[in-house]
Amino acid sequence: MLTTVLQAIVATFDELSLEPVAGCTYDKVILYDGSSATSQKLGTFCSMQTSSITSSGSSLFIVFQTDRSVNEGRFSLSWSFVSASELPPSGLTCGTPAVEPSITPMRIVGGVEARKHSWPWQCFIHVQFNRTHYKACGGSVISDTYILTAAHCL
Repeated sequence: MLTTVLQAIVATFDELSLEPVAGCTYDKVILYDGSSATSQKLGTFCSMQTSSITSSGSSLFIVFQTDRSVNEGRFSLSWSFVSASELPPSGLTCGTPAVEPSITPMRIVGGVEARKHSWPWQCFIHVQFNRTHYKACGGSVISDTYILTAAHCL
């Protein structure tokens, strides 16, 4: 029996410190969802603004563009393949978990690892100040454009 396993690529910027100009005008990394620059664009990046990017299939095309005027910037990108079963289902209603959460009496102290996709309104916020200092906080997705977090996190 032949079984097809669908895979996607999850790419994560370990470091992204290019010229942080609005619109990424000078230096940028562009990720495409496929095997060429004619594929759908997943995003244009020049500073740490995202945690990870997931492709819809087993190809991800990466383009680095620079104007060569400042030679201090750099980026590092790591990636892994994930099976389709590890990806969140599409077409969910906001506030409805894709997977039933595991609720135990120990909810915070000591805690337990949450099941993937069981708390979809929770997010991790990583703010990097320079190459060595950063803050990490949590947040709650309250709409399609806003995340609520504590003021000291930003």
